[in-house]
Amino acid sequence: MASITKSSPIFGLNHHSPQILVPPLLGLIECHSQDKIVGGEEASPLEFPYQVSLRRKSDNFHFCGGSVLRPGYVVTAAHCTVIWDKASEVQVVAGDHCQSKDDGTEQTVDVESLTVHENYGEPKSFENDIAVWKLASPLTFNDAVSAIALPKQIKDPSVYMTVTGWGTTSAGGNTPDCLMKVDVPFVEDSRCELEYPFAIAESMLCAGEHGKDSCQGDSGGPLTGYSDGISYLVGIVSWGRGCGTWFSPGVYTEVSYFVDWLAVHAPEL
Repeated sequence: MASITKSSPIFGLNHHSPQILVPPLLGLIECHSQDKIVGGEEASPLEFPYQVSLRRKSDNFHFCGGSVLRPGYVVTAAHCTVIWDKASEVQVVAGDHCQSKDDGTEQTVDVESLTVHENYGEPKSFENDIAVWKLASPLTFNDAVSAIALPKQIKDPSVYMTVTGWGTTSAGGNTPDCLMKVDVPFVEDSRCELEYPFAIAESMLCAGEHGKDSCQGDSGGPLTGYSDGISYLVGIVSWGRGCGTWFSPGVYTEVSYFVDWLAVHAPEL
């Protein structure tokens, strides 16, 4: 997240911003770019085949998450994208589970282009926090790598959703080796607007509770919802205040508002 981004603790961001040595992009409150899931547990291998790790190509450093949309496209947060000058500086790793070892299922691909929403950060900070990465070569779909469905409409938010990533387990804490997950409850818009006055846009949603949240390094990754046995992309880890603290739910880009935008920038071939 960002912080309010959930990224790197280096600049006081405690939630969802990327953790890399770059200056903060916006005047943030207390960013939560998250590097690890708070209050969760290790995911099972192959449980989230659409989860990807975004890496700095020069040293294979994980800085954000993302989701597979199609064999040639990944969706992530804009704040994970604007920090790079060129697509050649980054790469995508799909099918990974534990980052310290070769699981035998990884696919590492270069990136051809980076497309950030044209209204990112306007009029509110972190509004339209969404970006598409076009891959230089398509992913091969199998049990370890596949796409996540997009929402056709705004779903009933009363059920729990799942957020995943390799982010820290606490603000400024250590990052996990293996993919983590945690179920988080939807937070009503009216309550979220009280927690973050004048900061919540219609295209954002809030989720989480004390002790359960995304954190630094989780930015850009998926918030997964479930309907009729199908997993779909409810949100993208965006920003927040701290990680899993009282009265500070995580804030996500609500993907249902961007389905048409994604159809244009990540077309089916």
